[in-house]
Amino acid sequence: MKARHGRRGATTAVGGGEYLPGMNVEQYLASMQRNHRHVWERLDLRDERVSAASRWLNTPTEFDDEGLGRGAAYRRAQTEGTARREGITTLLRYLGVGLGGKNTMTLDVLGGDGLIARNWLVSSNIANHTRIPVITGDLSGQMVHAALGAGLPAVRQPAQHLFLKDCCLDGVVIAYGTHHIPRSERPMACLEALRVLHSGGRLVLHDYEEGSPVAQWFEEVVHKYSLAGHPYEHFTATEMTGYLRQCGFVDVGVERVYDPFRIWRTDERLAITDLLRYVFDMYGLCLLSDECKNEAETMARLQELLERCFRYDSSDRPFSTVWPRCLDLRRDGDGFVAELPRIALVATGSKL
Repeated sequence: MKARHGRRGATTAVGGGEYLPGMNVEQYLASMQRNHRHVWERLDLRDERVSAASRWLNTPTEFDDEGLGRGAAYRRAQTEGTARREGITTLLRYLGVGLGGKNTMTLDVLGGDGLIARNWLVSSNIANHTRIPVITGDLSGQMVHAALGAGLPAVRQPAQHLFLKDCCLDGVVIAYGTHHIPRSERPMACLEALRVLHSGGRLVLHDYEEGSPVAQWFEEVVHKYSLAGHPYEHFTATEMTGYLRQCGFVDVGVERVYDPFRIWRTDERLAITDLLRYVFDMYGLCLLSDECKNEAETMARLQELLERCFRYDSSDRPFSTVWPRCLDLRRDGDGFVAELPRIALVATGSKL
């Protein structure tokens, strides 16, 4: 994919000794010890480890708010907490994270502001955050700051150099942004997952397949209409399983799973409108508005783009479940559901 010219990411993420906004490493560790001791015990933020990760920590990220970042819009989209629930529930099932309260310790490497952790809390019906078994990780300091502000255990770290001790976790998931990791560094992320896992622990690697409708959406729409562009390479199934086997995982496999966006509302028009707004914020498509006269025209144009990119046929079926082949609006109980079908690749492997 061609790189975008004339666009920069957000401003430098680390400066003046800050590890998170308004917080250095020592202050962060003290806060984690008070509020999430079960995670604090697993952290490794020695000076030499932080220094070794400085090239990633000082790399601009589009998920902050400064410059061309889309962090605020992305976090606004995540307030629609159930939109990705089906896919997230599938990932948690692959990891064996008990939805009834089992405290399996799992790291969500690209966790943003904690969407997977929040979905676990809702599904498990547990209000106490002090022993939540999902640790949210992210490279963006502002995303991690937001997760901590919501009471979730979180750590700022690159996927290629985790700030966790050896053999301290039961599961690692790398999902919803794995293509942001440069292809040359993807084995590093898998090796780091292997390092922090207990024997028998599982890695779940999730992304969208090269050449798929989702990859087409990123290349033709997100790259064109988001400020930071989207010059990233997606995965193939062979690539995914190759990384896991190369790094020493066993029982390696890959499947295609259904991972839709789904918005439910009592009002038919509101269901589709809110789905469109969700997608707009999720991908920071602010440049689309520049081509349109008003919000209504922007949303109509966005719907056209979604209908053009997201089209599947019967051969794409990931399993024997009925699901729509394109953007869909239908009655559901006492209301209506707007659904955008997406199929993801999910590779799994275990540590000996």
